[in-house]
Amino acid sequence: MDFTQKDVDYITHHGLSIEEVNRQIDILKKGMKYVELLRPATLYDGIIELTDDKKDYYKNKFEKDHFFYTITKFVPASGAATRMFKALYQYLDNYDNANPSIKGLEWFFENIKNFAFFEDLQNALSKKGYSYEQAFNEKKFDMIVNLVLNKEGLGLGSKPKALLPFHKYADNYRTALEEHIIEGIHYANDNNGVNIHFTISPEHEQMFNDLLNKILEVYKTKYNTEINITYSFQKPSTDTVALYKDNLELLRDEMGNIIFRPGGHGALIENLNDLNEEIIYIKNIDNIVPDDRKADTIEYKKILGGLLMDVVEQVQSFLTILDDANLSEMELNEILNYCKNEWQQPIDEYIFSLDKMEKIDYLYSLLNRPIRVAGMVKNTGAPGGGPFIVNDDEGDYSLQIIESAQINMNDPKQKMIWDSSTHFNPVDLVCYPYDYNGEKFNLLDYIIEDTYFISEKSYKGKDILALEHPGLWNGAMGYWLSIFVDVPLTTFSPVKELKDLLNEEHRF
Repeated sequence: MDFTQKDVDYITHHGLSIEEVNRQIDILKKGMKYVELLRPATLYDGIIELTDDKKDYYKNKFEKDHFFYTITKFVPASGAATRMFKALYQYLDNYDNANPSIKGLEWFFENIKNFAFFEDLQNALSKKGYSYEQAFNEKKFDMIVNLVLNKEGLGLGSKPKALLPFHKYADNYRTALEEHIIEGIHYANDNNGVNIHFTISPEHEQMFNDLLNKILEVYKTKYNTEINITYSFQKPSTDTVALYKDNLELLRDEMGNIIFRPGGHGALIENLNDLNEEIIYIKNIDNIVPDDRKADTIEYKKILGGLLMDVVEQVQSFLTILDDANLSEMELNEILNYCKNEWQQPIDEYIFSLDKMEKIDYLYSLLNRPIRVAGMVKNTGAPGGGPFIVNDDEGDYSLQIIESAQINMNDPKQKMIWDSSTHFNPVDLVCYPYDYNGEKFNLLDYIIEDTYFISEKSYKGKDILALEHPGLWNGAMGYWLSIFVDVPLTTFSPVKELKDLLNEEHRF
């Protein structure tokens, strides 16, 4: 596409190149490139099922060895929680002042005292001269909902999910951010203390700082530990362009400037790449529970961490041996079988018939990568991605976390494979981004670039095609060495909408 000098200046000021923008436009015009599934990853075929002895071994290993590593917890936490309050906004859109009713929002009003923010709501109502009971009895339903959402009250509709009151305790409540800190104290700690990194939006930075200034010293004293909180922002250079769906013209604003949009959570691979810790846990901001339900999560975080340590040690040992190239066919086959049986790597049978140097090359390629251990829960039908075995663009079988949008559901065979999946991806990862010589990998070299997402959005009433980078735990980690492990459903309690906070696992 030909750009004016104004366009060129605008693009480069945003941190992108003309080549990158043209690449994005080309992707949007060509359309989605679907992933071809071979089969779902299942227990003993891509997913490890740990025995009780193995769980004990890995947990003990983590508790014994974790101070030999630098460790952090990486929590994507940018963006406002608008989607979480969708039902409340829809209620206000349809509100009939002449005939006030709680119809459509009965669950909210019937359970309102169970929300962690109820006391704050009472205080906001008090400033208007009402108790909650008075406001409800006088059918001021819209006022109550508006005070929950808008800045004249609690302003929850414009806050990031990290700063929302999630869980009520006997004498206070905790936000999602606080719960992640408390959880992280139990495993995301090294010789420097507890380390947690949040990716946030610049417009929310002051809100984060205000809360941390209020609570951080309290938690440091209560748990007698140093707590190190760091932030980063999604980089403008990872933003993407969009096209109008009808004519495939570039989306521009009223001033004629190109409109750039956030490139999805896959853009955060840049933030992850900037971290220097050896072990990095990754967990979504909304997957968090109160203290009385944290035990399983903490135990399995340690188990996954211990397993990762074991994998790292084995990989380093194997690669050191492979470097020497002085191995027998039997020794090479033993390594192949170890990877296939212990780590459930989908190694095709033909690999075993390769000659010696070809096997060495294959194993070196398989093992000399960033490593991730990912917990997988049983599939209960929740929307989202799952573990599958695919043929990657290098022609090898690989383990991938795939989203439904990446699959051609009009293909009966692909849909059947998708529907037969036994496990779900809860975004429960622990990663090691260093090679066996102690040098940090450039994680940007391990992205499967053509696993981008194209979604249909709306801009001023017109349909547009929006581009997202390969997802952080999808194609952005597509060339990593992936180890998938069965973990219990008790480690997965996401909050996607406000009603989820009423589930039993979010009540203390």
